[in-house]
Amino acid sequence: MDAKAEVNFFISNVPMNKKNIFQLLLDHITHHRSQLVLNLRLCGIKPPRYIGW
Repeated sequence: MDAKAEVNFFISNVPMNKKNIFQLLLDHITHHRSQLVLNLRLCGIKPPRYIGW
């Protein structure tokens, strides 16, 4: 699988390479994780410590 191969990304309807799409997915995951952490803190719950790579 070539990361530089261009594909038609259905959301933006423009050609993007697979590496860019993967970066968008990671950014989207980070966005939802931060929403979850914020909601936990608003409820007075200490969120679990982040364990990354």
